[in-house]
Amino acid sequence: MLLEDIRGTNLYMTWPEMSIDQRQKVGLAVVNVWAQLMRLRFGAIGSINSPGDDDTTLYVGPMTFMPTTIGKAVAPARSKCGPFSCARDWLLALARLDMRFLNEAPLKEEEKSRMIPVISATKAAPLPYLDSSDASDPSPRSTNVLFHVDLGVHNIMVDSDDPTIITGVIDWEGACVVPLWSILPRFSNPLRAPYITKPDELGALEELRCLMERTLSDAVPEWAKLITECREARMLRIRAEMSTAEPHNVRMPEGIF
Repeated sequence: MLLEDIRGTNLYMTWPEMSIDQRQKVGLAVVNVWAQLMRLRFGAIGSINSPGDDDTTLYVGPMTFMPTTIGKAVAPARSKCGPFSCARDWLLALARLDMRFLNEAPLKEEEKSRMIPVISATKAAPLPYLDSSDASDPSPRSTNVLFHVDLGVHNIMVDSDDPTIITGVIDWEGACVVPLWSILPRFSNPLRAPYITKPDELGALEELRCLMERTLSDAVPEWAKLITECREARMLRIRAEMSTAEPHNVRMPEGIF
């Protein structure tokens, strides 16, 4: 584990007092963080691991999971958590709940029954790039990149004197390596806090969201192309992550950021 002191202020606390211009500048700085993560390349799907002690070698190992409120949580078998050489294996592991804490509440029979068609659809999806690895197919569809699962204002630190300057990003415990096509950045939702209710502020926020999307598309054009090309695969991911949910509750998120 790497620990480093990050000086500054949490962006969530600073945002209400920032001007529209300042918000735009820090929003574009966040886009730059996303772009840097998307330019990193890895040969498998999983999480960044290190042997520990004095060995600083980094490699893609089993997928980690977000912290849980379950007391004395029992981790799933590492052998079921990757690393995955192809996206289909990863999606199937998600759909089967292979990476679920072992002492979570038992699944109900109706939940188990909902998993079956999701697993079948994942296996049968006629998308060849789901079975290719970064080594066998260097195209963007087989590219794996680093993904911060919660890159919102509450996890971004900014300079105390100039809140448009990002000093660090925190809460990396759930970070993982996933296919580039699967990433839909999220940033604006936490900004729609109760104190942002005025129409002009909401309008400015929507303009910022559109600007951030255009800027990231220009910075990582291969990702922008995959947003359209791989919509079916992204829907498979969403269904896999919600394999026990009622089908009518499974929807593709609208927009980016």
